[in-house]
Amino acid sequence: MLVFHSPLSLTHDPPYEILSGCAQPYFESPQRYHRILAALLASPAFEERRLDWHTDEVVTAELLRAVRAVHDEEYLAFLEEIYDEWIAEGGSKDAALPETFLRQDLLLQPSNGTEGRGSAIARIAIQAGQGASKPRVAILDIDYHHGNGTSQIFWNDASVLYCSLHGSPDYPYYTGAASELGGPDARGLNVNYPLPLGTDDAAYLHALTQAVQRVNDFQPELLVVSLGVDTFRDDPLTQFDLSLEAYPEMGRIIGAMGVQTLFVMEGLWDAGGYCLDAIGECVRGVLEGFQAGAADLVARQSQ
Repeated sequence: MLVFHSPLSLTHDPPYEILSGCAQPYFESPQRYHRILAALLASPAFEERRLDWHTDEVVTAELLRAVRAVHDEEYLAFLEEIYDEWIAEGGSKDAALPETFLRQDLLLQPSNGTEGRGSAIARIAIQAGQGASKPRVAILDIDYHHGNGTSQIFWNDASVLYCSLHGSPDYPYYTGAASELGGPDARGLNVNYPLPLGTDDAAYLHALTQAVQRVNDFQPELLVVSLGVDTFRDDPLTQFDLSLEAYPEMGRIIGAMGVQTLFVMEGLWDAGGYCLDAIGECVRGVLEGFQAGAADLVARQSQ
């Protein structure tokens, strides 16, 4: 399985963040990127594709069109105006630049069969990669938090199915209810599985099996898994009770679908998981489980 990553994202390294009105150590540290990459590349099952981009190589007219396809001009103007203040606080606009560029490049590549496209440490966005043909795309969001931004972008897009498993009630609090079904042109294509705090392996895997069945019913040409492992029981910011053993099983359930699959982390700097001791093992578990599930499917089909 190919592992795409861009060190340009490591320029985002603020010294602290504000939680409950207090300065706290910044959980979204580059260490998580390093831990995930090291865990994957320690296995011969994964092959690195390091993308040593410079900012000028990433900021293209094509990328800007992709950004404008999913963000309002007012929001983009706000980001430009606040840039100097953001940098003063330790942020980096450069870290965000590869996101659309990377996922667009991956989505437009030739496919690699049932083993999937690979794993990218990047945030999910699909719209620009669809182009004019509008293939059927399913997004399976298994990060702990509801993907309210992804849900909003594809709310009324009949070519995209969005399924999210997430903790409830928890941040972002007011989105992700089971009653949110999509816009008038895409009714039933926004599917939420809000799970109670303390959800364990069995309950989570049961919900994931339901979500996978919904994806199968949609018959997508491409499955994008929005991967976050902040569902782990020792994660300092979340409240699920998933063990390490759950992650390979997640991957097997997804791999058994036999759908062209692209895994993307929740962010270039926000890797969807904050337990440094386990984040790499959790991510590797999902991807190794995926490969095992895909291989089992091929073996069954060949019998």
